[in-house]
Amino acid sequence: MQQASLEVAGRTVVTHLIGTRARPGWSARFAESAAVAVAIVGFAFANGMTYGRGNHWQYLLHGLHEADPAFLAGDWFATQTVAHHGPFNWIVRAAAWSGRPELVLGLLNGIAASAFAVAIYAAMARFSRNPLIPFASVLLLASQMGIDAPGHSNILLDHFVPSVFSGVAMLIAIVCLLYGRLGPGGLMTGIGGAMHANYLLLGGCVWGIVVMMSPARQRRHRAVCLFAPLVVAALPHVSFFRSIGGDAELLAASRPVFFDVYAPQHYRPSTWRIEVWTDFGLWLIAGAVAAWQLRAKWTADARRIVAALLAVIGLAIAFTVVVPIDAVAAAYPWRMAPFLVLAAFAAVSIWLDWIDDRPAWQIGLTAPLVGVTLACSRIGPHVAMLWLGLATVAFGAARRHALLPDIARRTARPLMLAVLILGGLWGVRHGLWRRDAFTARTPIAERALFDWCRAYTPVGTVFAIPPDLAAFRLRTGRAVVVDWKCMPLRPGDQLEWLARHERQSGRSVRCVADACGGYATLDAARAAVLAESYAVSYIAIRRADHRGDLSGLLCAYRSDEFEVYRIPSATASRSSRRSDLPRFSAATSRS
Repeated sequence: MQQASLEVAGRTVVTHLIGTRARPGWSARFAESAAVAVAIVGFAFANGMTYGRGNHWQYLLHGLHEADPAFLAGDWFATQTVAHHGPFNWIVRAAAWSGRPELVLGLLNGIAASAFAVAIYAAMARFSRNPLIPFASVLLLASQMGIDAPGHSNILLDHFVPSVFSGVAMLIAIVCLLYGRLGPGGLMTGIGGAMHANYLLLGGCVWGIVVMMSPARQRRHRAVCLFAPLVVAALPHVSFFRSIGGDAELLAASRPVFFDVYAPQHYRPSTWRIEVWTDFGLWLIAGAVAAWQLRAKWTADARRIVAALLAVIGLAIAFTVVVPIDAVAAAYPWRMAPFLVLAAFAAVSIWLDWIDDRPAWQIGLTAPLVGVTLACSRIGPHVAMLWLGLATVAFGAARRHALLPDIARRTARPLMLAVLILGGLWGVRHGLWRRDAFTARTPIAERALFDWCRAYTPVGTVFAIPPDLAAFRLRTGRAVVVDWKCMPLRPGDQLEWLARHERQSGRSVRCVADACGGYATLDAARAAVLAESYAVSYIAIRRADHRGDLSGLLCAYRSDEFEVYRIPSATASRSSRRSDLPRFSAATSRS
């Protein structure tokens, strides 16, 4: 009896210390809302709002060309291939018409990161008595570790691309379902699926499993709410699916180009590093242990969603690792893996809020397991220490309340609000310190080359460039024969992409190193062939890497890192302002 009384008294103290679901006063609500808002803004800044980096180029070029036909005039990729993700192309075109696409797309990425953080707070509030500590924990892990998973899959990036839009929409849909809001959940899944076909297919798989696991009397209603928007969302993708499925032989021929040459990091698990698997596995184990300890707290839909995600990843392992099937790999089921990582972050973080309910042996099991996971993950030691600090605060608040003076109990909640505010301000400072908001940091030598190409070559000029110089198109607006990043989607175009690389490099190409190594041997004879085949006027090379003999070609630009050569047969009729070129070397042959 005495022990029961002590437990009740202890719970009462903990309730005052870490909060209840009782409605607080307006000042407390305002303070909490302000702290959460600052943390969300800081998370958005820390996540990044860059423009023109990573894989951004392949999603921007078609829309920018449609908004301004002079941009990339004569470029094969921008003018003769279909745009990646048509609805996203509409966003790029609208951003280009604004005159500041970098600002519009950067802000959209900030909005997407903010929506992600809002969804996380809503999920934490669904399962926590006081969501502040779990919310801070998930944002800390997501911002510093990232939500990467096998197959280079992710939800957020530092630049706005279709997968970011659709990934955040899928997360919002999941949170809606956690609150029993089927209509908004289905609508958000449909919006994400309309933007990205992967989310259309995989979202349908996840909801299909959830519906099958639901009670029989609910299945029809749930199926209508969740699948009706997906039917409408499929309409923008009909023409694309028709174009890739029209010729089975062409599709079979192009499949190795896309899966094995261009993107094995997405589709061939045998190429993935062991660290990717260990990180993923450790977080799933830690999350599973924490979730098992809190198994009485989860709703039926939460269990169904996690089970559906596990089923999709189980199929991915079975048919992309154990018995590889290209049709399954093409659906990219690993895109659902980051949601399992996020679920593990959430389970471990919510566990902190309920730590006072855990017996000592569970705390002794889970805390070291999370510590080992943090230590083995690709995460900085300062982040591990911050997370362990949150765990210590929660542990001390819940299990050692009797040792805390009254002043500590009164200041615990304001202290947590201060942590959120300071963390948010640090995120803003970190984002601004990166100096890449609404742009991308370009090396000085590349920037000088791009400036020269814009200033001293006419619109429609075609360049041959090193295949890994991916920023060239976006920064110069000039056409190129081919680069590595911008891979078209239709099978025939993918075969043409490889043919251009092999003709430009003079060798068989199986990876980007082959393409770059072959380009480094480009000589005057092969340059003449490129001029005749693709109307190439200029050749850009990296001085340190190039071994081909370009003697006889006129050097139009030279810097410490780059040189640009004119092909006389292609430019004889064009005027050149050679005397004005920055760091210009007179029209001499390369020694």
